[in-house]
Amino acid sequence: MNHEEVLMLAENRPPAIELPRFPLVGQITGGLSGFWPVAGGTGVGKTTWARHLAYSVVGPALRVAYLDTEGHFLNKDANAGILACFTPDVRGIAEQYMAVFQDGEEFRAHVEALPAGERALIVIDHLQIDADMQFKNLDALKGLANVTALGVEWANRGHVVLALSQVPRAERRAFRGSKAVARSRPRPTLRRRSGARRRVTTACSGSRC
Repeated sequence: MNHEEVLMLAENRPPAIELPRFPLVGQITGGLSGFWPVAGGTGVGKTTWARHLAYSVVGPALRVAYLDTEGHFLNKDANAGILACFTPDVRGIAEQYMAVFQDGEEFRAHVEALPAGERALIVIDHLQIDADMQFKNLDALKGLANVTALGVEWANRGHVVLALSQVPRAERRAFRGSKAVARSRPRPTLRRRSGARRRVTTACSGSRC
């Protein structure tokens, strides 16, 4: 598109969504819009925050499509704790305007079928698992790039896309999934000291040692 078409596209883009429940985020960003990647280590609260955000904005003006790859919505204690932070009517509103998926293909089909002009908050929780499941035969980085590109395309249509991403902790050399990132174990190794016989000692690879 030419210069004028780009300017017109900017003029007609939907306004950012206000976040009265998260005033500090709203002050920093001016509201929720476009493609939002949120990265952090395992257990820092990315999913909990994303669910609070989803319940705070869901309604007739903004549907929610949530890809829950780790089954957080299947945890009844987590559900009770999060919903307890909202008024009772939010559960009924979510029943009408929020769709939750554990299957990535069903999730993408749902998003693609949204009527033109209907805006949604689209949550990808999280990028690495979705990329691994959708692009099993591709290099991990290429899979992530494909999932991210699709999210950006949805954002360009006027949707708001929140993409959660796990990152390795500082002591880990490579990302190997939630359980591997969350825990490292001592490993027995063989060491020889000069003039001494061989003995087994314990070498630690994680911060818990």
